[in-house]
Amino acid sequence: LGRLRATCLRINRYEVLLVVGTFIIYFAVVGNERVFGKFMFTYALYGPIGMSTGQGYLLHLIYWIFFGLARVLSCMLALVIPARLMLGLLAVGTLIASASLILIPPTAAWFFAFTCLFSLCKSPLFPATLAAINLSHEVTGLLVLVVNLGSAGGASLLQYTAGALIQRYGQFVFPYLVCASACVVLLTATALIFVLRVMGNRKTHRRIKATKYLTALLKQAIRKKFRSIIVHFRPR
Repeated sequence: LGRLRATCLRINRYEVLLVVGTFIIYFAVVGNERVFGKFMFTYALYGPIGMSTGQGYLLHLIYWIFFGLARVLSCMLALVIPARLMLGLLAVGTLIASASLILIPPTAAWFFAFTCLFSLCKSPLFPATLAAINLSHEVTGLLVLVVNLGSAGGASLLQYTAGALIQRYGQFVFPYLVCASACVVLLTATALIFVLRVMGNRKTHRRIKATKYLTALLKQAIRKKFRSIIVHFRPR
């Protein structure tokens, strides 16, 4: 109990916000991803678009191809784009692509195009969030647990909710559900980026601590040397 109390006392409010924000964003990110991947096929076939079964299979294949390519592309872009900026851009892009699914004409070509755009923006959100967090705070076992719990909760609950709503109200609610979860992703990502900016860069903090430590050692060495000189020249 004493060790647990000491650990709790060392946790500041920003770390609490980080844990809560991490849970919510992965709840929404993975839930949004699973809802789109699971119900996209039935929406394309039985919704207002009315694709054929062959087109539906092709749509599903293209979605996951772009999903994988986006992860590879994000690795290259991460070399030139800061992690927090990338997280913000991806969250905005996901919301734009999700909202566009509501506004575009109900044709196969438009749905193909914006499904690819959604996949490109949505896929890198999972690793980009971890990269942004790692910039300010070490990704510890606790954070990995929070990521897994949020992901599992979002994948289970949002899929269940989406399935129940689609069964009750029809296929037309699908893009609205995707857009709603994308709004949660953007709001949470914005709040998380703010908290991470306040926490700062942990590598910079390490350099500052190392500099202060070396400066203190140097001052201590100078004082000792100065004292030895005074003692040496003191009249006897």
